[in-house]
Amino acid sequence: MKAAFACLFFFISLFLGAQNPDLQPFSGFIAGINGGTIWGHNPPVYHLAHSHPLHYWLEYQVRKPQKEWSRAWKHPLWGFGIKYLDFRSPVLGKSIVALTYLEPRLFSVFTYRIGTGFSVQTHPFNSDNNSTNLMLGSHLAFVMHLQFNCYLPAGKNSGFRMGWGLTHLSNGAFSQPNSGVNSFFLSAGWFFRKPVKAMPAPDSAAGVNWKKGFGFLLSASAGLVEKFPVGGPKYPVYQIHGRLQYRIGRKSSLAAGLDWKNNTSVEAYLDENPALGRHARVLGFAIGHELHISSVSLVTEAGWYVWKHHDVFPGIYQRYGLRKYWSDYCFSGIYLSTHRAKAECLEWTLGYKFSSGR
Repeated sequence: MKAAFACLFFFISLFLGAQNPDLQPFSGFIAGINGGTIWGHNPPVYHLAHSHPLHYWLEYQVRKPQKEWSRAWKHPLWGFGIKYLDFRSPVLGKSIVALTYLEPRLFSVFTYRIGTGFSVQTHPFNSDNNSTNLMLGSHLAFVMHLQFNCYLPAGKNSGFRMGWGLTHLSNGAFSQPNSGVNSFFLSAGWFFRKPVKAMPAPDSAAGVNWKKGFGFLLSASAGLVEKFPVGGPKYPVYQIHGRLQYRIGRKSSLAAGLDWKNNTSVEAYLDENPALGRHARVLGFAIGHELHISSVSLVTEAGWYVWKHHDVFPGIYQRYGLRKYWSDYCFSGIYLSTHRAKAECLEWTLGYKFSSGR
């Protein structure tokens, strides 16, 4: 499932050029309800896949055509929201979700949304009184959100929105168990928009300093993971990343490079199971895509281990998340590193770019 998110994030950017550039600026609110189901994505969680969650949500949404990045993206919607997610299950309980999103237009009244955020759970796994919750192992989780929407005006500044999508919750292996929740849903809501006065549009080159060409990114990341048995100590994960990047346009960059990783939970696991390998440290080669929005970008990568002497993880890994440029050179990020459908860790990253322009 996590690999599917990475693929969707990458390929959906190919459709974002078909939006109408002559849309009016506004700010407004949307409220509604989602009804859906839970996907039992592996056998240990089949017993949790029978409920039908309800999502009650409220969102604030804007369109500001005067912004340079908005013009580059053909004036998408963007905003943030809060969601009350009732799993309708005594095991899974309820969640409060806070997320932010970008919603470009596909065509006519149809849009596509990519969102991310965090959630707080009321009933995570507890060995004493909630030992069958193998999906949510902690009170705090990372959220990924994908959705198609259709806006049907019913008046000058209001109307009906319907859609369908998928919300994924995972703590990135910070606490076990961590199978994660995948909730497919249908959505219905009512929107109200207040038109705002459009400011004069800036020069198309203003706002974000970027230029076509090569750059080199060097970064370091750290995270914490828990290995079985549940409730055990947290093990640090240290990584160093080097990327040769080529900026191919305003919205996209391609990158390739090396990842050095030391997951100390793997080292502890190998001490207990020496037949699985000798060294926890690995070296990987990754290729990826960076989708530039404003000073924030969406990163998706796939990698292969070129030096690995254990069998704890498979030979292919993925990474995806958000990167924030604080200047033309300095950036930070939060990424989720996975092996196929299994999360390895959340990575908190600091880095430096050896070239001018974002």
